[in-house]
Amino acid sequence: MLAIESEARAALRALWAAPVYRIRTPDDVADVIDSFQIVEGVVLSSGSGGGRLYLNFGSDCASDFTLALDGSTRWISRRWHRPAALVGHRIRVRGWVRWFDSPRIDLTHPDQTEILP
Repeated sequence: MLAIESEARAALRALWAAPVYRIRTPDDVADVIDSFQIVEGVVLSSGSGGGRLYLNFGSDCASDFTLALDGSTRWISRRWHRPAALVGHRIRVRGWVRWFDSPRIDLTHPDQTEILP
């Protein structure tokens, strides 16, 4: 499906031509809280706390865009081998953007993410 989406997005076909379906950056995702978004950026750091693993896309993990995996979804990390190894890599993620001190997507399925070249 990702290959079909990529082709349709490049050709600006159907819903992929609509601005609402554009790929967002970690810097502009705060404007679209409580909506499903596709966000692409470079993971700058990782951390853990409160039973969660975090991937941070900004220098201030308390205010910048973050991905979170809780204990029940930690299995997602097996797909990545070591999520901390994603630091410095560009990834694209799909999910519902919520506000938890900063914009965040909670990962619930490995197919929400693409590791980009």
